[in-house]
Amino acid sequence: KSPRWSIFGDTVNTASRMASTSLPSSPHNIHLHISDGTATRLPPAFIERLERRERLQLRRRGEGIHIKGKGMMQTYFLSTLAASSTIPASSFPCSSPSLAPDDDDPALGVP
Repeated sequence: KSPRWSIFGDTVNTASRMASTSLPSSPHNIHLHISDGTATRLPPAFIERLERRERLQLRRRGEGIHIKGKGMMQTYFLSTLAASSTIPASSFPCSSPSLAPDDDDPALGVP
């Protein structure tokens, strides 16, 4: 029997694309793929606490991913510190994985 409702739209499309382009995680190597909107809304004190207590690091994922119908979208990985060092360099071609918008990358600006 098929469900009586369907979930579709922009949020589901974006989540699906992020899931399909993320990195595999394991109990000791966690990679949470999060959007630019989520990353820019995390308070700096919260990010510092994640790094200090949970040993997690927020890193910008290179030039982002392509979302059909939306174009390029900047994303981030929230990864265990040990896993951050094993993420392929091609995932992070930028020299500074900070949350500050790049002057030459308008896609990172916060509206």
